[in-house]
Amino acid sequence: MKRVLQYGIPVGLLIILVGAAAIFTQMPANAQSNDNLAEIEQQDINVVVDGTGIISPERTLYLNFGVAETVATVNVSMGDTVSAGDVLAALDTTSLQLQVALAQEVVHAAQANLANAQLMLEISDEQVLVNCAGVATAEDGLEAAQDAYDDYVRAGYEVDPNFVADTDSQAGKALRNAQTNYDVTLAQCGISEKNSSNMSGLEAAQSQLNTAEIQLEQAQMRLDDATLVAPFDGLVTNVAIVEDQQVGAGTVAITLADMSQLHVLTQVDELDVVNVAVGQTAEISLDALGETTLMGTVARISPQANSVQGITNYEVRIDLTEVDPALRLGMSADVNIFVAVEEGVYIVPRRAIQRNNELGEYVTVRTGDTDRDVAVTPGYSADGYIVIEGDVQAGQTVVIVED
Repeated sequence: MKRVLQYGIPVGLLIILVGAAAIFTQMPANAQSNDNLAEIEQQDINVVVDGTGIISPERTLYLNFGVAETVATVNVSMGDTVSAGDVLAALDTTSLQLQVALAQEVVHAAQANLANAQLMLEISDEQVLVNCAGVATAEDGLEAAQDAYDDYVRAGYEVDPNFVADTDSQAGKALRNAQTNYDVTLAQCGISEKNSSNMSGLEAAQSQLNTAEIQLEQAQMRLDDATLVAPFDGLVTNVAIVEDQQVGAGTVAITLADMSQLHVLTQVDELDVVNVAVGQTAEISLDALGETTLMGTVARISPQANSVQGITNYEVRIDLTEVDPALRLGMSADVNIFVAVEEGVYIVPRRAIQRNNELGEYVTVRTGDTDRDVAVTPGYSADGYIVIEGDVQAGQTVVIVED
């Protein structure tokens, strides 16, 4: 990337600065040089940072099938313009559709199994209500039988101190029957509660359904992967498949370019990038289009430098704000970024700049036979010429310091 000073009024001086080294392509229109003297020129200048790059799309997508199969249809050719949602190509999906159908059957079976497990659990819950409802009644019967037996024993002792209770008596049999009924009812209740709380069958059925649904989803994804659909409006830049061709999963089949915003990426030297800002106007010229130039704007400046062979650059993106029907992706482009405009500045040969401890940087202005040192502030410099500010005027003669 180079910085360019374009001087106007009317032809101007074009200077290309590369780092610290420079060459000039044209002298100022009115510049004069007489031995070791030169004339101060007043010019309007554009400060330009230039570079090179290629015409690129907003994004490029390399579409591939997710499964290995035979190509059934190819609906596009290189150079076609497509819209988002268009089907670009498809594989033979006979076996894939069968896999989806089988997976759906497995899901239906798993759903039925889960429903049955849920029903059995509901039946168990109802059985708990039935079986456990009699526990309280049996307990009450046991307590009543125990009271009756106790009354029978107490009455016997009142009649005969040596009374011995007969377990086969009516009260004794009633107590045994009540105890048996209570024990059986309590056991049945416990079994019903255990069966009701046993969720293993339901959990297993739910797990089988989850697995079946995952397998169905995977089968559907494989079926979907057999069709290439345009994800955005774009230009088909390459078609690498033909019908009846066997392709593997992941093989790039179609390349699609998003043409919504064409741009140029160029590298700017670290010394010049400080002058570049988002929104600045840029001019793009292409050798392939002859004298045609297109306009653009700086859209992005990389915050991270990249270094190649010791040269530190920053990537700058220039978005085209106009296009030409003949424009093609990959065309080489020359870019001029207009980073500053200076009107009515004074320009002298760089060798007119001198320096001392008292004035700092200065030029020697010669009027007739008299020389006067004038302090100046140097500005943009390129190609042996430099912009200066100070108590100087256009047309004044300055002394050139010989090397």
